[in-house]
Amino acid sequence: EYLQLLNSKQRHEVRRKLRRLEEAGSVEYRFIDNSEFVPGFMDVFLDLFGESRDDKAAFMTAGMEVFFRAMAMEMSGAGLLRGGVLELDSVPVAAIITFDFNDIVYLYNSSLTEEHRALSVGVLSKALCIRDSIERGKKMFDFLKGDEHYKYQLGGQEVQLYRCRISL
Repeated sequence: EYLQLLNSKQRHEVRRKLRRLEEAGSVEYRFIDNSEFVPGFMDVFLDLFGESRDDKAAFMTAGMEVFFRAMAMEMSGAGLLRGGVLELDSVPVAAIITFDFNDIVYLYNSSLTEEHRALSVGVLSKALCIRDSIERGKKMFDFLKGDEHYKYQLGGQEVQLYRCRISL
């Protein structure tokens, strides 16, 4: 069980957040890893992305949206994309994009509705994805670069990153 891997405070917080979300309505977390469903998933992801925060909305220009959609289709075609959607009463409230490669799950990006931020849907979508990754036998969940608070809430640990520049 994923929660047993967290320290007692982290475990308590995740359980409390899950309980609050379940009290708010019917909760479902579903995964998309079939190319056939990627366009619909990306519609949901991008809609939520625009609602997440002002800086995310500004980042998602028309050109970036084209890139995200093309990247998702290519990664799905290569068998690397796994999307997750957290729904509350059948309404998408958070979505994540992960890449699944060599028994490691890499969290690429996430989105959520501002309206449901108080229910911690962003953190919970990631916690549910981590739990799913463990259940599927994955060896590691990589939050990638960044020191966002939620990463530590979910058991993330810092690792040394190196930059290597090769001039030819």
